[in-house]
Amino acid sequence: MRKPLVTIILLMYVIILNGQTNFEEGYYLDNNNQKVSGFIKNYDWKSNPSEIEFKKSLDASPTTLNVSEVSKFSIKEELVFIRATVDIDNSSNYLHNMSESRLPEFENKTVFLKLIIDGEADLLRYESNKLLKFFYRIKNQNYQQLVFKNFKKPNNTVGENNQFRIQLQKDLSCSSMNSADFKFVRYVQKELVNLFNSYNECAGTTSISYVRKNDRKALNYSIRTRLNMNNLSISNSVVPTLGTDFGSFIGYGIGLEIEYILPFNNNKWAVIFEPTYNTSSTNTTRDIQNSAGNTLTSEYTNNTLGLGIGARHYFFLNNDSKIFTNFSFLIDLSVNSEISSVRTNNTVANTIEPSETTTIGVGLGYSFKNKFSVEMRYVPSKDLFNNFAAWNSDSNSLSIILGYSL
Repeated sequence: MRKPLVTIILLMYVIILNGQTNFEEGYYLDNNNQKVSGFIKNYDWKSNPSEIEFKKSLDASPTTLNVSEVSKFSIKEELVFIRATVDIDNSSNYLHNMSESRLPEFENKTVFLKLIIDGEADLLRYESNKLLKFFYRIKNQNYQQLVFKNFKKPNNTVGENNQFRIQLQKDLSCSSMNSADFKFVRYVQKELVNLFNSYNECAGTTSISYVRKNDRKALNYSIRTRLNMNNLSISNSVVPTLGTDFGSFIGYGIGLEIEYILPFNNNKWAVIFEPTYNTSSTNTTRDIQNSAGNTLTSEYTNNTLGLGIGARHYFFLNNDSKIFTNFSFLIDLSVNSEISSVRTNNTVANTIEPSETTTIGVGLGYSFKNKFSVEMRYVPSKDLFNNFAAWNSDSNSLSIILGYSL
């Protein structure tokens, strides 16, 4: 059951992954400022891209265009990147790499800047390798970085260079704005957006916002019930007759899943945490030679609290349906679990309590309207007796999980 099932799950994953199409309607401007319409692959980039994949039509072969070939590109008039040659401060904000100078450490680069606010004053964003910088431009002027830098002081504390506030007060002053608007603004997108919108309104222009509407739930909670199809065999290197093949048996479980949707890549990635209570029991009787009693009945009672943490990836089929895959790290804590063996004459041959176990799980599922879900999850072999040298186990399970989002 085990190897074929894993192969099927991985094969389905590859088929689904290869079947994903992320090309969406858009355009780019070439170096002659000529507009070329078509379809651009939308990765919902967390870090600013240095190239794009473009198709003239959906059935055409994609072409890769780098930053030197594209002066601007837009996807569905919702996502806009503009090429600019700018000075970017590469100073680290992490203490172990932090500079002792309060001055920015500029490097001249040609990059795509993500347009956030378009108006008399534009606000743009650049993010790459844990580096987040904001840029601005007053119409017909050059792009400039808004300078904010953490630096290490001699006493090993952290200082701040908030030059961006001076830049903003100098270039965005307007009759309806006062010094407090600039004095307390933080280097975060939401507050900078509010400031640029206020300036553009005061300057008599309408801001075009490319801030993505937060129409998603970042946190999702689901009640999940499960049917577990288990397989278990145990062996003992000292007393081989205590080895038992319990075969296949059914168990049940119920749990709560907490899912956090990551804010990039079109909501396709999530982190999941899932506490679950599982219960099952089975027994088997077999003939034993040279024993006090000629049969041995072994019983396995399994009650565990499972804690799982992992990653999930969604593949959207349409507005209502999506397929997902999981990869989870699982810990099972025993709650009055026991394996016991009793002879024909009711004498106890052995009693042992399974240990805490750790393993992994892989799953493939389907979600409908973000409300109902069904998942098939495979958990490979785990060692129930890692605290006992003489005992070994071979176990695996396949679960069918039904979920309902709260």
